[in-house]
Amino acid sequence: ITPFIRYYHTPWIGEYVTGLVVTLIGWVCAVGIYFFLRSGRYLPSIGFFSTALDVTLVSTALLTFVIVGPPHAGANSRVTFPIYFLAIAATSLRYDRRICITTGVLAVVQYIAVVFYDGQRWGFNNPRYAPFEYGPVTMADQFNRVVLLIAATILAYEVVRRAEILRRAAVKDLLTDLPNRSYVEGRAAGEFSR
Repeated sequence: ITPFIRYYHTPWIGEYVTGLVVTLIGWVCAVGIYFFLRSGRYLPSIGFFSTALDVTLVSTALLTFVIVGPPHAGANSRVTFPIYFLAIAATSLRYDRRICITTGVLAVVQYIAVVFYDGQRWGFNNPRYAPFEYGPVTMADQFNRVVLLIAATILAYEVVRRAEILRRAAVKDLLTDLPNRSYVEGRAAGEFSR
């Protein structure tokens, strides 16, 4: 909702226009994936694709802010950057540790690339661009952001790992290691239905 409101009030500001465009692209992709899955088609790679798309859209927004916006709009974004955490947290809903790791690594690499490009384009804290609307870039802040992305990835990984342990304990008898009756009945009903 925010990109629409920002664009409505100030359509001449480049970063609001690009924020709106990236939001619309994300919405169209989400609807496309939804209808693809509703049609009964499923590919194991769809989880990797959709979560990679999530963090890539965040990185795209930050990169476009660097290109069209004021200095450090990408490296010091206080609104768009936290969406990485939402995207990484959502990977834990996939119940696949590989997706958590892949998405987290992709977010870290893409964010470092955005910050590097920001520094190349504007020159970190070049006095010619002062005062910095988004504040000066400090390497300590950028390092902390990368560490937080890594920590969010580890947390999502651990959530999935623990959920797998609970799922195994819920569907197997701890003494015999055989599937329990409710699990077998559920699987049989699903197979008969299919």
